[in-house]
Amino acid sequence: MKSKVLIAAVIAMGWVTTLRAGVTAETSPDIQVHPSGGGGFLITLTSTAITNAPAAQAALISAAQKACAGKTPQFGHYKFDAKAPLDVSGGSGPKTTLKIDQEFTCVDAVAQTTQPPPADPNWHASDKDYQAAIDTITKYFAAKDSGNVAASYALLDGGMGLSLNEWKSSSEDSSAKTGAATSHKVVKLTWYKDPQNAPAPGVYAAADFVDHYEKVTDCGYLSLHQRSDGSFLVIHEQDGFIPNQSNMTPAQLAELKTKLGCVDDETAPLPETKGDAVGYPDVATARKALLARTDAQSHLEPNGWLVVYLPAEYTIWTFTPETDPAYPAVVRRIITRGADKNTYINMSVLCEASKAACDNLVRQFGELNEKIKASLKH
Repeated sequence: MKSKVLIAAVIAMGWVTTLRAGVTAETSPDIQVHPSGGGGFLITLTSTAITNAPAAQAALISAAQKACAGKTPQFGHYKFDAKAPLDVSGGSGPKTTLKIDQEFTCVDAVAQTTQPPPADPNWHASDKDYQAAIDTITKYFAAKDSGNVAASYALLDGGMGLSLNEWKSSSEDSSAKTGAATSHKVVKLTWYKDPQNAPAPGVYAAADFVDHYEKVTDCGYLSLHQRSDGSFLVIHEQDGFIPNQSNMTPAQLAELKTKLGCVDDETAPLPETKGDAVGYPDVATARKALLARTDAQSHLEPNGWLVVYLPAEYTIWTFTPETDPAYPAVVRRIITRGADKNTYINMSVLCEASKAACDNLVRQFGELNEKIKASLKH
């Protein structure tokens, strides 16, 4: 994969201090440092022992400090290319080669930005935060799948350091290697508020995903940063490609998934409820009936999600936008407080999309419900 760039003073979310590579004498990476003009440097690392960009940047710190000769290295843009072999033979297991080109400058220690205060441990992502992040992820993958380079580029924060032409070339190169997409799935969404070493304060989300294509399976993650209007932009993407057809043994495949940081997406299909789940025969009828009620409070989110609240019934109805893979669907959540003073959310879903998309919608709202319940305890 080519030209994935993160704009950061060091590394977003503080991962540089926690992801240090275990490099032995036999697997020491090749590191080259060259002046890049204007007092800056370009440092290049090539390694089969280090297989992700944050760990690579951690391995570069010593060489960067030496080049700065007493000053402090400040990392800027980077580009990386991580490749896994299509065919593996022998008993040594698959080798993944990573090459990273990292820009940095040397600054006086007093010029370093003061660390922000620790993140608020009581902070939790809201319903709107969750839906806005999922909306950006959905639009981003949809634009890439359709070949709409301008639309996917518009969802990058500062173009991730790339020009539109560079992004177009990278996207075309990636599409040729992967083939057409068959499915996308976010398997984990992790939230951060004002993390240390982030390029700017604010709300960040890290989405681990598993994407299936004609030629490969891609497991990686997207890092998102929230803008002032509540929407999100992509600040970093990391991919790990695994060929669908190869001579890897199960053990070799498992080792490669571990090296690439894959999150298992082999979840069982969810059971379905027969009959009238939400009190309406279809999504369109439910939408029309609820919007006609005089006791309903409705709100159309900027990302297209329609929320209808019935205060007297403590019920929230949420309709998916046309851009969501689960469209058309509606999620009904009834919020109650039990005699034990715990909050309960009774959720029912009517979904008319594919089984996989509908199951993913249920899982996403299930995670959201747990976050809501956790926030109500504070």
